[in-house]
Amino acid sequence: MDTIGQRIRIFRQKRNISQLDLEVSIAASGGTVSRIEHDRINPTKETILKIAKVLELNHKEVDYLIGFTSDEPTDSEIEKACSVVDEYFSKKGVLAYLLDDRWVFQKISKFFPKILGVSVEESKRIIGKSTVQLFIDGSLPAVRFLDMDHYEEMLMNHIPYYYSQVYFRKNDPSVVATLHDIRKHDLASKIWNSIDHEVIYNPKEERIIHFNIKGFKVPTMYSREGLARYPRFEVVEYTPMNDVIKFLLKMVKSA
Repeated sequence: MDTIGQRIRIFRQKRNISQLDLEVSIAASGGTVSRIEHDRINPTKETILKIAKVLELNHKEVDYLIGFTSDEPTDSEIEKACSVVDEYFSKKGVLAYLLDDRWVFQKISKFFPKILGVSVEESKRIIGKSTVQLFIDGSLPAVRFLDMDHYEEMLMNHIPYYYSQVYFRKNDPSVVATLHDIRKHDLASKIWNSIDHEVIYNPKEERIIHFNIKGFKVPTMYSREGLARYPRFEVVEYTPMNDVIKFLLKMVKSA
């Protein structure tokens, strides 16, 4: 696990603020930030909060800085989050999945794999993978049901947003594995290396995923909803944008 000093350095460098400027902003003596980042002294809670404010960290970054979310979610946390959505995910017509704060799949609604023609075994292989891995790993079933006419556009929207959510998790096993897969994928690697800004907002036109289902092109828009009691998790749900899906839904429901 990263130390708090290492986490402060990551955020400070990301915000392009020097140690001196940070010390001046929090009214600390010279060399304080250097000693903190090299783990020679432990910052007080007050100092940590001052640093977070100066660096304009969002709530996810603050939780990581403090250490609340610096480790992977425990099996108990995952089980509780899954139990919250279990009933809803069992309903017909629900196209959704549960992600943790590293954008790793933890649960998929029963209907989603069915409409996409993904087997139970293939669905199990998706659990524990990141969303980016699903979209670029040829051994996973995504290539079969993504509309390749919009593939590059989708990756150009998705990868920078993924980066903005996990860039500070440099030693997280999932992020390390995802970056490994990105480097092996020409297009994904090109997009990753070209990221030059932080994505603050994901507008609806960038939240469109085009599926190819049974030969039909089906554009869908997804929404994200965090779990109030378990904020490390969120539900991503897809809403079809044309009438083709209605026909497909009827076919699946009658099967």
